[in-house]
Amino acid sequence: MTGKQKLILTALVLLTLGELCVVALLVRPYLVATTTNHVAQAPATETPTIAPTPTWTMPPTWTPIPLPQETRPPTPTATRVVKDTPTPTITPTYTRVVPTTPDVSQAAFAVSPTRPVIRRRAPTATPAPHYPFKIVATQEYTTTNSFFVIYAQIKSGDALLGGYRLVGTHQPSGLTFESPPSCWDLCKASGPRISTTPCCNEFCTPIPSSLPPHVQEGNVAFEAPIYETGSYQIRVLDPQGQPVSDIIEIPIDANDKKWFFLVFNQ
Repeated sequence: MTGKQKLILTALVLLTLGELCVVALLVRPYLVATTTNHVAQAPATETPTIAPTPTWTMPPTWTPIPLPQETRPPTPTATRVVKDTPTPTITPTYTRVVPTTPDVSQAAFAVSPTRPVIRRRAPTATPAPHYPFKIVATQEYTTTNSFFVIYAQIKSGDALLGGYRLVGTHQPSGLTFESPPSCWDLCKASGPRISTTPCCNEFCTPIPSSLPPHVQEGNVAFEAPIYETGSYQIRVLDPQGQPVSDIIEIPIDANDKKWFFLVFNQ
């Protein structure tokens, strides 16, 4: 293509563009008027519809469910059974150790050393309590009395002692009885004295009465309302209520009733 042809083609293009611009300027007022009419004819109350805002719901939180576990049976516990066995009383023993004098000679070194000699002392027996009053005389007599009766003298040498009591326990009933305190004289008797002639000489001196063979006098009397076959355990108590004699056991028979006379001396 030659230069002349290029110039002609360029001129045609520019002319075409100019025509398009003129057409656009002519058509623009018509388009604006049409658009305004359509807007004016639209209803005034019509409002645009606003789409609702979507609400987002959070999914629930996942909670783990524990798996069921196997329940184990309780472990058995060993129980110690303690038998109620009485504890034996242990008597102490005394051990005497006698050391030997070591031998420094040569023969002693050749032989094994001598061990100390151990001697065991036998346990000492507990001595029986010593009571000052001993029974020095006893006598028994047949009776039909339903009571168990003892007449007794409690003395120190030849002197009668007051304030002492006799206490007795019947076996097998286990009932215990106690006498009144003793007198300082012969205030208790198993029977009356024998009366004699009131005068025996010119001065009419009365002869003292005497006791029959079956009558005894004492300064204390013990009576118990039970006379059943068994025995009575009798002992003497001092004015403070402490025992001062050994226990004396008197067997009794309900078919052969008797009363007793005892003498205790210090």
